[in-house]
Amino acid sequence: MKLAQDFDREHTEFGKLVLSIVSQLQPYVKHRIYIAETTGIVPHNMYRSTGIIDDAMIELYKKYEGHIKGEETLKLKFFTLVSEKLSQLFKKEAFHKNTMSTNEILNRELEKLEEIIEMDISDGLHLKGDFDDISYHQSDFEQPSFLYDDAEKN
Repeated sequence: MKLAQDFDREHTEFGKLVLSIVSQLQPYVKHRIYIAETTGIVPHNMYRSTGIIDDAMIELYKKYEGHIKGEETLKLKFFTLVSEKLSQLFKKEAFHKNTMSTNEILNRELEKLEEIIEMDISDGLHLKGDFDDISYHQSDFEQPSFLYDDAEKN
């Protein structure tokens, strides 16, 4: 009975130590994920810091519960596990750096399909590109010719 109580007490203390370290670990993981997202290694909003910390915490419990006594040693081991998890993740997801998002492709195609419609004086609707035809602009660069009626009178 006493052995079970000791185990419960040690388990509770280990859990409290781990949870106290999580608050220090959170900004580190968020920043590493942010850097990976901005450099294109990982797609945006695909990974959360809490998920990576949870995975490392499970591994920490499996491997080291009851074996690590000091807070500094536990903190070092926890940070090491998280760093290894992030490194593995970045190696696995590195192919994203050389790929293009389907959203980018979609936006480019939609821009090409966009049609700008203009209205003329007689309320007729025309595509903007219709007036880019050369037949509408042949006289743009010609000097207008003026006829003088006075020339015959002189």
